[in-house]
Amino acid sequence: MNKLITIIAALFVFASCGTQAPEYDATDMSNILSYSTMQVFMPSGGSGSAFVWDDTFIMTAGHCVEQETQSYVELLVAGKKYKAEIAAYTPAHTTDVALIYIPEELKDVLKPLVRSTREPTYLDNIILVGCPLGEPEGVTTGVVSHPVTGLEGIHGKLPIFFRTDTDAAPGNSGGAAVMNGKLVGMLTRGVPGYSGLAWCVRLDVLEIEAEKMVKAITKSKEKEESEYIHVK
Repeated sequence: MNKLITIIAALFVFASCGTQAPEYDATDMSNILSYSTMQVFMPSGGSGSAFVWDDTFIMTAGHCVEQETQSYVELLVAGKKYKAEIAAYTPAHTTDVALIYIPEELKDVLKPLVRSTREPTYLDNIILVGCPLGEPEGVTTGVVSHPVTGLEGIHGKLPIFFRTDTDAAPGNSGGAAVMNGKLVGMLTRGVPGYSGLAWCVRLDVLEIEAEKMVKAITKSKEKEESEYIHVK
């Protein structure tokens, strides 16, 4: 009997570790939705999600802008659209990341998301911020189902993602993945017709790719092209 009680107690502790309440409140999410994330519209049609990366750039998924012949997108911020120039991107079959210049009129309004110093692990609570199916911006919640994974065709299946059971739909691409109010990744992939399967590019990969793109932008001005990075 004592052994049974010990096993039950151990299972309770394990379960509670993965289902603890996220460390954020409605005010935190309201500020994130108001000043750090947004909907992005492509000139050719369609929409995606995006978030403020730093004082210069907004980040979204590369496949959101990859097919665009125009060098700009429109950002929906506080109910108003602003034209923004695409800076650079990596294609969908690579790391699928894009940088967009913050419009001058928004530089004193938008705030970069705070980046997490802790990598997500199994059963961590995750919030995806985005605009599914072109709907107004909102949040969906879930947990990390695998902290380090890859997909076929992505740099030979390098581990650049974490997987979550959070529901996602077209339009969520490029949205921020948030843990305890801090950025841990960016949603880029889901599986049509399946719920509870979404892949987010890990924060450490986003940081590496953003740094490469900034360097590529400088090189492009010097008429030098970079490997798989495309500069608009």
